[in-house]
Amino acid sequence: MTESDQRITFLRSQFDRFLALPRHKADDQYHQRLNALKRFETAEIRHRHASACNADMNYAAVIDFYLCELHHGLNLQGMVDRGPQGINNARRLDKAYQLFANAIEFSVLSAVIQDEITLRLGKCAVTRDSYAQALHACDDMRDRKRRLELLVDIGKEVEPHINSRLMHTGLKLLRGIFRNSGLADIHKVADEGFIQLRSVSGLAQQLETFADTEISYLTALKPD
Repeated sequence: MTESDQRITFLRSQFDRFLALPRHKADDQYHQRLNALKRFETAEIRHRHASACNADMNYAAVIDFYLCELHHGLNLQGMVDRGPQGINNARRLDKAYQLFANAIEFSVLSAVIQDEITLRLGKCAVTRDSYAQALHACDDMRDRKRRLELLVDIGKEVEPHINSRLMHTGLKLLRGIFRNSGLADIHKVADEGFIQLRSVSGLAQQLETFADTEISYLTALKPD
């Protein structure tokens, strides 16, 4: 199997997992519960990292961007809607493929984890106690740790380029191609990243600190 074929096979497996999620066939009540979970997680993460954010403006900028743009995953629907055409576009990503693949896998895992918690919560209101109970019921620590590893890898891949105005200008010029490939939302997130994270010191290290804190939190709630 060629490298190009391996890329297609990997992305197809990710999209198959994404399309099998309950959210795609669920009713409005399910989506209301899912949105309530997203709001709860956002607030809890802000609370967990509040002291570190108050002590370090760079860390605060990273956490704000993460929660606003990344935590719930990128919007994959535009690419998924294009089916094989959307996947085949990955053949032309060349050196950017690994970053792209990591972002896709991170987004799929985000959706998988949130749908599982939503199902476990059922009609219960989302509180710290009900969330902890749902988390205990999920066999998802491997996915959660993998998701955090991907976030750190993304930070390492992005950090060398985040302050490059030339790279940002190049991205802006590709807006039409992104849009025609079903990647308009992904382009928007990347563009915001250049704007909001420019001049942030130690981006990769900031994300490693975030991941370590989250692993400690998960381990305390749900020991291996």
